[in-house]
Amino acid sequence: MTSHFPSRRQTTYNVFSIWINRTLAILVPLITTPIIANHFGLATTGIWVITTQLINQLLLLDVGLSNSLIRLLAQNHVVKNKKETARILATVFWALALLGILLVIFSSIISNALVKIIELSPNNEDDVRILFQTAVVFVGLSLPLRCGHGMLSSRHRFDVIQLVETIAMLIRLSLIVYIFSTVDPSLHHLGFIVFGSTIAGLFIIFFKGLYDFGGRNILRLENISKKVMLTVISMSTATFIITVASVIHTQFSSSLIGVFIDTEAAAILSLPLLIYLAIIPFFNTFATLIAPVAAGATSLAEKGKLFNSYISTTGYLAAASMALFLFFYAFGDLLLTLWLEGEQISRIDTTRMAEILVVILFGFALSVMGPLARSILSSTGNHWKSAKVEFSTSIFGITLGLFLALYTNLSVLGMALGITITLVIRGIILYPVLISAYFNSSSLLLLKKCYLRPALISIIALLLGEGIHRYYFTDKITLLFIDRVYVWVLPSITWLVLIWIFVISIKGFPATGDQNK
Repeated sequence: MTSHFPSRRQTTYNVFSIWINRTLAILVPLITTPIIANHFGLATTGIWVITTQLINQLLLLDVGLSNSLIRLLAQNHVVKNKKETARILATVFWALALLGILLVIFSSIISNALVKIIELSPNNEDDVRILFQTAVVFVGLSLPLRCGHGMLSSRHRFDVIQLVETIAMLIRLSLIVYIFSTVDPSLHHLGFIVFGSTIAGLFIIFFKGLYDFGGRNILRLENISKKVMLTVISMSTATFIITVASVIHTQFSSSLIGVFIDTEAAAILSLPLLIYLAIIPFFNTFATLIAPVAAGATSLAEKGKLFNSYISTTGYLAAASMALFLFFYAFGDLLLTLWLEGEQISRIDTTRMAEILVVILFGFALSVMGPLARSILSSTGNHWKSAKVEFSTSIFGITLGLFLALYTNLSVLGMALGITITLVIRGIILYPVLISAYFNSSSLLLLKKCYLRPALISIIALLLGEGIHRYYFTDKITLLFIDRVYVWVLPSITWLVLIWIFVISIKGFPATGDQNK
């Protein structure tokens, strides 16, 4: 068994493999989404979006059990105790297997009920019913297999996970491009491709984890422990609430728009969210890596090292997320038009999507303290604090967003504002307070260290770009790409130089000891 603190080489492998996987996770939707959307149209694409959201909502039946495995198996006394490891794995696996079996049994009933809820034309009702049933069966099979991620992650083998998932994504991409270019596929054919490639990857990851932990004997029924189940329930319930909050925040919002407005509006919101959800795992890489490390950090020295890592990492993430916001502010409408415009999607549609994406990325730029703080808090016994923050802010944000969408002229943009306000509240107010209390530091100090320099530099670049634009161009926005480049080349260079001087080259973040200085 490996240490809680992986070697520099293993950390490098993990970061490199995750970033390759995240890059591909962005490229695959970039390639496949225009193919799917222009083949089916926005209304039918909205049904596909609802299906993917259905999967994430059904995966909530996991109730946080598989994610809790990472923290439970990484604890020092568990790493050194094979019997306790067997009890944890067997208990979690069979609990998830039972839930999965029930889903498969009732998949037909669930799919028929969903078809009745959504207004469908008689022409595609059978297609959608097959798609829904396939999605439910997929969730049922995947629930126990998700234990593989927990096993490998607890031992810092993120490189193995990312390798398998990368291969699965490449297979999925190849099949979608081939099928859509050679035949006229239905929605359920798309489902078979996406769900089939995903479940194959889950099988490989699961059996690799099982092999590393001693083989299938570790899952014997006699290893199931009531005591372990009670411990897991306490931790996993908080993780479950966090997951529910995430689904409500970024996915259920599109479903509500689809129900209260129409499926086309759901697609208008969900496609920018697709880009956002493809990008944020890049930024959450260190939150993923730090979970097992934080779970094993017990001494003051280890906690101090964790504090330094948090400060430096969030500072860099703030700079990167603000650069992302500036990029899409300048070029988002052009890029989405080039990406999506076709027979089924107009420039008006892509412009609306670009506005939504920029609004959400603004909130994201001010929220990067959150994911890393949540990972540390959840790994160090403060999971219920994170759960309360995530759930309460998600409910508030989606309620506010639905009100703005239905009772103002903002329509779909109103829901985007609700999502953004949620991100800002978490990143600027709530998580700084919680993580500063954990580190016995000052929330204002953390905000200053993480946000102040990147924010000021980004404001300078934004004002410079807007100034150049208004001086040289009389129209509000030119649609010529080369003109945009001319406008933003000087602000971009200014941003890079200032970030290098005032962020990247800055040393001497607070060390252990008096962290308030």
